[in-house]
Amino acid sequence: MKLIRGEHKEASSIGVIGFQDWEQSEEQKNLWEEKLAYCKKNAVPREEKISGMELKQYLIDRHDAVEIEFPERLKQMYKANLLADLHPEIFPKSCFPPEKGGKRALMKWAKNYDPQEKQTIAGNIPDEKYGLQFAYLEIPDQGVRIYLEMNSVRMQFSTINNDAEDLIREIILWIGITKEDIENETPAFLSYADEYYSFHSNAGLAD
Repeated sequence: MKLIRGEHKEASSIGVIGFQDWEQSEEQKNLWEEKLAYCKKNAVPREEKISGMELKQYLIDRHDAVEIEFPERLKQMYKANLLADLHPEIFPKSCFPPEKGGKRALMKWAKNYDPQEKQTIAGNIPDEKYGLQFAYLEIPDQGVRIYLEMNSVRMQFSTINNDAEDLIREIILWIGITKEDIENETPAFLSYADEYYSFHSNAGLAD
């Protein structure tokens, strides 16, 4: 998960961690495997997944979040990224970075990539087709805004606060994971494992 700071900008969605072989050194790969193994061994899974409504209410009750109107431009950007993650089959291959070819292939793709193509395709798809229901929340005193899709319980953050990592970690750990997430190494599990390991490392427990 990446966090964008400075002014409210789009941040990477929680549940989507894009580790590619060409991006990682051997040390980084080993650390990532260590995180996954530590989480599998120690994390206590939830019996059931958290619903979008439960998450929304948690943010309101715990952090005084306020639901505001979702700006259309931001909604379409978020929707495009969400659909690309959940339903990549609806987009042409040009919308995604190459899986092979290394850094040179990636740079060539990035040079020609048009993000508007993905947004246009997503914008032409009715929310109802995939049961999408969006919410846009703000935590005013922390300078954090949260884009939420209620049915998939996928989130995306934007922030102007340099100290938002603890808040984001808290939310991810509260959402938790299920036994199915662990067994299938779902995107939810990958995000949780990253934050779970970081939390225990900071507390001196991940040894």
